[in-house]
Amino acid sequence: MKKIPIFIKITIMLLVWQLASICIAQNFTQWNLPEGAKARLGKGRINEIIFSPDGTKFAVATSFAVWIYSAENGKELALLNGHKATVESIVFTPDGKSLMSADSSGETRLWNVSTGEQLSILTQGNDLVDKVALSEDSNELVTVSKDDKFRIWDLKNPNTVPLVIDDTPRSVNFLEFSTVNLLELSTDAEIIAVTELPFHSQDGKAVENVRLQVLNTYTKNILMNIMHIPGLSPYITAMKLLPDENTIVTADEYRQIQFWNIATGTTSLTYDDARSVSISLAYAPKKRILASGKMNIRLWEISPDGKKSSLNRTLKGHENIVIASAFSPDENTLLTASDDGVVIAWDLKTGNQRFDISGHLGITLRLAYSDSSNTILSENQRTSSWMALDTWIAWDTQIHHWDLNTNRILSTEKLEFGRISQISPDCRTVVVSKKNGDFEFLNIESKKRLYTIRGFEMDKICREITFSLDKQTLATNGFDGKLYVWKVSDLDRTSKPWKTLSLTAEQGLMKALSADGS
Repeated sequence: MKKIPIFIKITIMLLVWQLASICIAQNFTQWNLPEGAKARLGKGRINEIIFSPDGTKFAVATSFAVWIYSAENGKELALLNGHKATVESIVFTPDGKSLMSADSSGETRLWNVSTGEQLSILTQGNDLVDKVALSEDSNELVTVSKDDKFRIWDLKNPNTVPLVIDDTPRSVNFLEFSTVNLLELSTDAEIIAVTELPFHSQDGKAVENVRLQVLNTYTKNILMNIMHIPGLSPYITAMKLLPDENTIVTADEYRQIQFWNIATGTTSLTYDDARSVSISLAYAPKKRILASGKMNIRLWEISPDGKKSSLNRTLKGHENIVIASAFSPDENTLLTASDDGVVIAWDLKTGNQRFDISGHLGITLRLAYSDSSNTILSENQRTSSWMALDTWIAWDTQIHHWDLNTNRILSTEKLEFGRISQISPDCRTVVVSKKNGDFEFLNIESKKRLYTIRGFEMDKICREITFSLDKQTLATNGFDGKLYVWKVSDLDRTSKPWKTLSLTAEQGLMKALSADGS
C-alpha cells in the first residue's frame, strides 16, 4: 500500500476543515432548536452589541438569545439560547472566555463563549423588570422594576439580598454602570446613570421636564439631578457613560449632543448633530472619537479638554435607523446595527465596510405560504424604541420572502406608506389608512395602487380592515353601529360596500370574517 505524501495529507485536512467551517456557517439556522422545529428563520431583534476584550469576536443581544460572531469576517460562531425573555444586557468576563447575559425579567446567565454551554443561572427572573444593566467587571447586576425601585445584585454572592434604592418617581429610559467595583466601597462607588421621560397627566400634557439622574449605588446619594434639559423638554434618545467615570454624553430629539460633568452638573460641550436625531452613541476613549447619527454615522473628534468637537468622517451605508453601535478594543473597527436587522463593520482607517450581517428581524406579525414554490412570506415589525421621535416611519413593518430550501431571505420589501391598517393573508397587498379618510390598497412588491375606498371620514369608521382567508371579502365597522362589507373584485370600479349591516352602536369592534367571507 502506497503512503500518501505528507503535503497531500495536509491539503486534505485543510479542505475538510474548510468544508466543515462552511457547513457550520450554513447550518446556524438549525442551532439550538426547540423539539420538532426544522429551522429558525431570523436571529431576533437587536438590543445590544459588544466586543470581546481581545477584539476577536463580538456578541449581539437579541429578543430571544445571544449570537457570537467572528470579528474578522462576521461568521456565526455560537448561539447562546435559553432565556425566556428578551436579552437586554450582555458583558464578557475580563478573560473573554465567558459571557454574562441579563434578560428583561432580571434573570442572569453565565455562558462558555467557545462551546455555547450554559455554566450557571446567577439570578432568577421575575416579571416586574423594566430595565437591566451589567457592570463591566461582571460583579453586579442592576434592575429597575415596575415598582420604581433599583435593585443591585451581587453576582459573586447571588443568594444575598439585593441592595435597594427607592428614588425613581418616573419611568427609567436609559441605564448604565460605571466600571468601579461596588464591593470595594470606595468614595467613587458604583454609579448608575438614569434618564427619565416626562410624566404626563390624563389630558396628555407634560407636568414634569425630563430628568437626568446619577446615583451612587452604595451611599444612595444623588450625585447629579438635572431637572431641565436645555430645549423644550426634549426626550433623551441615547446616553453614554464615558470611561472617565465623570462624564455622560446624551443625544436628544432636538439633535443636541451634550457632554455632562457629573461633579458639577453642568454641560462642558453642546453641539448640533448635523440635523439628525441619534438613537445610539459609541465612544472610543483613546482616539477621543464619538460616533452618532441616525442612518449616516458621524465620527466626531472631541478635544482633550472636552470643550470642542470637529467632524472627522461620515459613514454611509445603512438604509434604516442605527439602534446600536460599538468600537473594537483597538478602536479601528466600529460596529453599527440598524432597526432592519443589518449589522455593518466599518474600517475606521479607510471608512469602508469590512463586512455586513443580516437576518436580525423584529417580531413576526404574519406568515403566509407561497402558492407556487417552497417559500413563505413573513411580515416583521421593526424596532420601535425610537417611535416617540419625529422620524415615525409607517408602522415600521417589512415583508421578507424566505426560501425554505436554504432558510435564507430571497428579498425584502419595506413598508413606508403611511398608517398600515391591514395586510392581506397572502402578504401581497397592504391597506393604508390615509389622512383624508380613504383606504388605499397597494401591491407590496411594486408599491403601486390597486384600488381605493373613498367616501368615509377618518373618525366615522374603524381603520382596521379585516380580510377573509380566501382574500375575496373584507370588512370593518363604523362608529354608527354598522358593519361595512366589500367584495375585492368590486373595488376596481366602486367604493360602495357590497353589504351594509345595521346593528347597534354598542356592537363593539368586528374581530374576524369567516374563511369564505360569508
